[in-house]
Amino acid sequence: GGGGGRRKSKSKASWCSCCGSRVFNIMLFLGLAGLALVYPMRTGGYFSDSSALLPSKQPSVQDVIEGDFGDGSSAAQDQHSEDGNTLVWKVSKVDPPSPIVAAKEPVVVEEVQQAQRPPEMVEGQSMAQEYNQQAKAKAAEAMRLWRKRYSQVDHGPGCARCCQDGERWGAPCLDVDACAAKAPRGGKYAFVYAHVGRPGWPWLTFLHSLKIQALALAEETGGSADILVLMPSKDIQQLGTRHWDLINRYEVKVTPVAWTIPPTLKWWPKHWWPGKADGWCGPQDLMRLHVLGLDTYDAAAFYDQDIEFLGDISPVLLCASTNVFISTSGGVGEPLNVGFFALKPDKRLLHAAEIMAKGIKFDKHTGWGGAGFKPSGGYFVGAECGQGYVHTLIYQKKAAVARDALEAAGLPPMDAPSAMPTVQLDRCVWNYQTGAGCPGRFDCDLIQVHHKPTGQPMGYDCPKLALKAARPTTPAPPSGEDSPEAQLPCELQGVDIGTSCHCADGAAAGVKTISVPGYAVACQPMVRNPSGDEFAIRFRRDPDNPKSFLLTTTRWDADACWCDGFKAKCCIVPPSAL
Repeated sequence: GGGGGRRKSKSKASWCSCCGSRVFNIMLFLGLAGLALVYPMRTGGYFSDSSALLPSKQPSVQDVIEGDFGDGSSAAQDQHSEDGNTLVWKVSKVDPPSPIVAAKEPVVVEEVQQAQRPPEMVEGQSMAQEYNQQAKAKAAEAMRLWRKRYSQVDHGPGCARCCQDGERWGAPCLDVDACAAKAPRGGKYAFVYAHVGRPGWPWLTFLHSLKIQALALAEETGGSADILVLMPSKDIQQLGTRHWDLINRYEVKVTPVAWTIPPTLKWWPKHWWPGKADGWCGPQDLMRLHVLGLDTYDAAAFYDQDIEFLGDISPVLLCASTNVFISTSGGVGEPLNVGFFALKPDKRLLHAAEIMAKGIKFDKHTGWGGAGFKPSGGYFVGAECGQGYVHTLIYQKKAAVARDALEAAGLPPMDAPSAMPTVQLDRCVWNYQTGAGCPGRFDCDLIQVHHKPTGQPMGYDCPKLALKAARPTTPAPPSGEDSPEAQLPCELQGVDIGTSCHCADGAAAGVKTISVPGYAVACQPMVRNPSGDEFAIRFRRDPDNPKSFLLTTTRWDADACWCDGFKAKCCIVPPSAL
């Protein structure tokens, strides 16, 4: 059901399996797999592993999307070009000679114009269908190549406590790949945007990356995948020529909605009133509730317009189609970020959202209808808008206002055995919102979906592709796989790292190298000291002493000293055995 070729589940070896075993088992035991391989995709995202099919210059994902074939030719101009005659569908629509098939000649504009003629023109319609089928096949092949490369790297630890179940932080994050593997083939899927107010320009900035997702999903499942934009009817009337050109070229379905806040909701902030364009995030957030009722689709996923798609998001839709509600937490302590959620739509759930609105009020101390803010200790960003409202309805299983609304709509309470499971994904991978809560110096190429920051990143935050500079690959610890010493029995030892408290040395104090007797087969890749500082552990042979190795400790969460000592576990062949 579309699950093949995805990242494999990780297994953990027991402590006793390492001693005297082969290197591979030791590395699994120590959790080295995630850092022992050099992540190969440093050119900018998915579709990068197509070297066997590409010209001499291997394009990045951005090259693929923008139509740069590596030979100076180009099949596409910017998607926001005001020239309606230029080829702007990019790989998502009508450029057969993309890097995926290694062709060199760009599509001529006349062919594109022919393919874009009205449906009543049979010849043009046929060509458009042919191009669309080619685009689907190319997108699916590119996605398979990307998955092959991505599957070679173990993620290692993700966010430690970013998933919640309505009661507590630290609930297990869903293995969405395993869930997606249970989905049947076929199906009808929807990727959903929403827009309130007069559309500006540029608009739907990352539509091209979403279109590729839709094409690949449709091709691989044998089903269909639409892109919708929910809008109030009055705002649809304000779409201009450029907007409609973009809509038509990317086959977006503009879908009118009846309301932006539930009709029975009579609470709003004192400084806001219905029709006011700013001052409350309620309308732009609560309009997304219409996604709950799109039951002509087997699964629907809502995404904010500032989200960029860097990897493969098909597992999210496939998993949701098995009747699971999926979301992530937010980057500043919110238990739910309403910029992304996915589910198998049910009109009864939309009706429940409307029922819950009747007579309900929001209070900064008690939440929506007195439901509180669990697992947050109190008010969180957006609690008075969609983030709090959706969280109350879906995740706060004991909230009376939610239980009553669900039962009135003909649905069981969310804690009933027959209810739709409510889960969350690792936001560092599936809805990245800065590095808050992610492992220190998080590998940006592990991100599937990038939400924030939208501008220049700060510190070690990961940027959008357009702002991404080349970063060095996480150094791989040397492997003893080919060394005769690696076949010798090793002993698990705690190596005393100590401190590096010369803080006046600045960043230089964040790195410390010590010589350790013996031969290191493997060491823990990441360690925390009692103060919570995070460190990367690397080792190599000591060039001056064949019976010792050099262990280098780098503070990973900051370029700074540390004054709280700690130990790192390594499996070491003793000097006497060398």
